[in-house]
Amino acid sequence: MSKTVAFFGFVISLVALSSCSSPRTNSPERPSSAPSAAGPITQKLARVGIAGCHRVRAYTINIGDEYPAPNQAGVIEGRLNPKRSPKGGVELSADQVDHFLRAVATDEHPGPHALCFYPHHALIFFDASDRIIGHYTICFKCFGYQSSLGRFVSEPDYEALHRLVTALSLPKP
Repeated sequence: MSKTVAFFGFVISLVALSSCSSPRTNSPERPSSAPSAAGPITQKLARVGIAGCHRVRAYTINIGDEYPAPNQAGVIEGRLNPKRSPKGGVELSADQVDHFLRAVATDEHPGPHALCFYPHHALIFFDASDRIIGHYTICFKCFGYQSSLGRFVSEPDYEALHRLVTALSLPKP
């Protein structure tokens, strides 16, 4: 990877980190759902450094913005991105969490990258009280991502992530 691409990735990471407040931030826009049996999900995500996560919800974000700013991630200043759909998100099953983890936490998948970050999809991690504890925000235009916590490969399987987002029937950005 060239030094320019590496530097740009570093800058994007700093922007992502600065756009998030404390990882355990209360969200006034808590999605409504009954508590789920999240034991397996909690254990799976803890193995990659996301402790205390009981549910994962997926969203299309920045709807109507073709070129959103890189800091317009799934979580902005501790709150869900206001330009998201569906408002309550689509909750991932334990199998879908497995699919996500195989794509982002196992093998490297080197591929082409652009020097942009226009995120339109996000997975948000919630604790047992439906408080936001982190996010994984994806740009399928540049094949880039931002995450606020967790241990992920630097080059995830974007094709697998795209299949997951498609299977969740999220709205088009």
